[in-house]
Amino acid sequence: MRKERMNSAVSDHEADRLVPVETVAELLGVSTRTVWRMRDSGELPRPIRVSRSLLRWRLSEIVRYMRSGAMSA
Repeated sequence: MRKERMNSAVSDHEADRLVPVETVAELLGVSTRTVWRMRDSGELPRPIRVSRSLLRWRLSEIVRYMRSGAMSA
């Protein structure tokens, strides 16, 4: 798992920050296309719709997902 990214990604004041797909992809070490596939399959936490065509994820939920070991395979 990418613990160094996970630990440096979230401080207490950033925990509820909304992040774009590019940030989620970087944290998970996958492509943005893979993030969309993971979202479509229900593997990732649900994103928040900011506007009609803009989705963001809560950073705290992505970190929780990473800590759960879901990506360890």
